[in-house]
Amino acid sequence: MALRAVNVAAVAGAWSAARSFTVDTTPPVAPNLTAPADAAATVTSPAFTWAAAATASKYQFEYDTVSSFDSTSGHALYISADLTTTSHTPPSMLTPPLPKTYYWHVRAKDAAGNWSPWSLTRSLIINPSTPVAPVLTAPAASAVTNDTTPDFTWGTVVNGSTYEIQFALASTFASPLAQSATGLAGANYTPVAPFADGITYWRVRAVNVAAVAGAWSAARSFTVDTTPPAAPNLSAPSDTAIVVGTPVFSWAAPATASKYQFEYDLEADFASPSIADYTSAELTTTSHTPPTMPVPNTYYWHVRAKDAAGNWSPWSAARTVTVNPATPVAPALTAPAASAVLGDSTPDFTWGSVANGSTYEIQFALASTFASPLAQSATGLAGTNFTPAAPFADGITYWRVRAVNVAAVAGAWSASRSFTVDTTPPAAPNLSAPADAAIVVGTPAFSWAAPATASKYQFEYDLEADFASPSVADYTSGELTTTSHTPPAMPDPTRTTGTCARRMWLATGARGAPPAR
Repeated sequence: MALRAVNVAAVAGAWSAARSFTVDTTPPVAPNLTAPADAAATVTSPAFTWAAAATASKYQFEYDTVSSFDSTSGHALYISADLTTTSHTPPSMLTPPLPKTYYWHVRAKDAAGNWSPWSLTRSLIINPSTPVAPVLTAPAASAVTNDTTPDFTWGTVVNGSTYEIQFALASTFASPLAQSATGLAGANYTPVAPFADGITYWRVRAVNVAAVAGAWSAARSFTVDTTPPAAPNLSAPSDTAIVVGTPVFSWAAPATASKYQFEYDLEADFASPSIADYTSAELTTTSHTPPTMPVPNTYYWHVRAKDAAGNWSPWSAARTVTVNPATPVAPALTAPAASAVLGDSTPDFTWGSVANGSTYEIQFALASTFASPLAQSATGLAGTNFTPAAPFADGITYWRVRAVNVAAVAGAWSASRSFTVDTTPPAAPNLSAPADAAIVVGTPAFSWAAPATASKYQFEYDLEADFASPSVADYTSGELTTTSHTPPAMPDPTRTTGTCARRMWLATGARGAPPAR
């Protein structure tokens, strides 16, 4: 073809350069599909391929879940853009639920834009992937149990639609047991039929919705043991033993035992009132010291054993043990002090309490051998003090104390002490200076001779001979340890025109008293 221009005067210009064009209304032939094969099955989204059609330059791919390719508002489920290659991998076709059957075809387009007819349709089945082997969770590997129908559990796996469990007496699983099961919807199983005592192997595998089974899990074994151990043989204390304080109880370990339980009770049927007085937790040793046992009492005790499978033995034959309190130690005396000299003939006696001292005994004697205890001795004292009702005679007396426990067992006597009762006052002192009727300047120092047995003194002065001005002496000193005393400044001499008498008294001990006026 060529073109030229003509002006208004009808004069034509030169022709253009010529061009050619081709009219093509014949479409390419439909492509021949190559892969996947018709009715193929896969677990992945595959690459689809076809042979190139003559004159074709572009292609279009479709798939659908119906062979009419109109499942989505009259259109195929998936339609590609124009493709320049003879292969295509569409977006994932693994949309649940699987398995799923897809239909697919391809058409070609030439340079003139003519589309070929669609190719023949092929089908493709997309299956879920094969499940991996589950991980077993319970019972633990090599578990020992006394439950003949234990619960079995395992972890779920992707694409595991159902599960199969197998049991066998050999790790080869050559002869699965009747407790084996298939088509389990969950990841747990409790067999209805019991397992016999002994070792059993088990494993699990998952099956997808296409009935494709995955690999078996690693196998585990478990042991059913419904036979309890024998009852333990008790060792110590021996039957009918009498002990002081809470003892250590021991027994021999029976075969297969791994744990124990200990009980004691005041009743032979171990029901005070409905359960034993004391039941231990589960023990892993063949000896046990319970908390402090109340004393004195006779107890019944027994032990039972438990094996690794949880089977308890019968209780052992019971033994009795009498538990007495410990013998008290000797008390420590506190008052009166050792070798005390007392003016009180019924003094208070005290001592320290001791553990297990239920009551106390006190002894008095005139000799340190205590061969002949005095009548003031006493037993059954509830406290740690004693005041005798009968007085002690003047002189030295020895005393000691011991504790007695609730089983009437007396402890050792304390170290003894002595005390001296002295109720005889010393003679009145003989005054030395100033001389009687003396006249002195200022306050004098007063002195006197020490009478026998005297250790302290008291000094008084008064303006009245009866030492009652108006009711007591003008001046009375405290207790003095010397035989002289200078009182505070004495009043003005103008007040001494009357008779000035003087006297003093003394005491022989802490409880001494002055002589009567």
